Amino acid sequence: MVWQGQADLRTKAEDVVRLGEADTEDMLDLTTMAFPGFFRTGTPQMGRYFGIRQGALLAAMAGERMSLTGHREISAVCTHPLFTGRGYAARLVLGLVALILEMGIVPFLHVGEANARARDLYRRLGFVDRCVLPMWLVERGEARTQLSEMHRSSKH
Repeated sequence: MVWQGQADLRTKAEDVVRLGEADTEDMLDLTTMAFPGFFRTGTPQMGRYFGIRQGALLAAMAGERMSLTGHREISAVCTHPLFTGRGYAARLVLGLVALILEMGIVPFLHVGEANARARDLYRRLGFVDRCVLPMWLVERGEARTQLSEMHRSSKH
């Protein structure tokens, strides 16, 4: 989805904090609840990440990941299940949209087709569908070993 919105980008930001290296474990815990395997310890080094805490708990977060010419990805948008429905994701995404637009580039994001709640939120905020990309899960394991053995035997 790509930003084409005209939404009011002035959001309540007093409870939004910049996340850093000390927050990595909390970020991993939260993203593992939402989409296991897509967020690693080095991911926060790819861009700015922001969060909202409730006490010591990271209640919601969002950040930046990939950059393409003229575009910057908003990534890892997730809210702890105990804190959904409070507008945290919207505030974090709109804050990132504002920062990215200040750079003179266009925000974009990925969202699973089956994630209707997130898709609806992003549309309300000002994102539009750009294209559908297939997702592949690639794992190491027995299939890779079998493929290597087949490749070696075909050379003899």
